[in-house]
Amino acid sequence: MDEVFHNYPPDQEAKAIDLAIRQINFASIWSKNGRVR
Repeated sequence: MDEVFHNYPPDQEAKAIDLAIRQINFASIWSKNGRVR
C-alpha cells in the first residue's frame, strides 16, 4: 500500500485518501440507512 502511494505526487496522494474516506463514509451511512429500513 505504501509503495503505491510513493508513486503519487503529494496532491494526488491527498486526493486518493480523500476519495477513500468519502467512499467509507458513504458506505457507512448507506449501511445505517439500510438497517433502519
